[in-house]
Amino acid sequence: MYLNGYETMGELTLGMTRYFDFYNSERPHQSLDYQTPNIVYASGHGGGALIVDKFGSGKDKTGQRCSAASVDLSTA
Repeated sequence: MYLNGYETMGELTLGMTRYFDFYNSERPHQSLDYQTPNIVYASGHGGGALIVDKFGSGKDKTGQRCSAASVDLSTA
């Protein structure tokens, strides 16, 4: 990712969207055996089983991120 002089929030959002699309659909990742995340996700059993979730979903039942106060740090 490169620093760009975005002048508006809209330009920043568009730039980030383009980068994330490139990162997930065009850029091969060494940790994924030089495949793109989209290919690994689409080919994985159970919808991306090859992508390891090292951090958990971080979401509660409402689909919102949990607050830092609700995270159990004793298992970290």
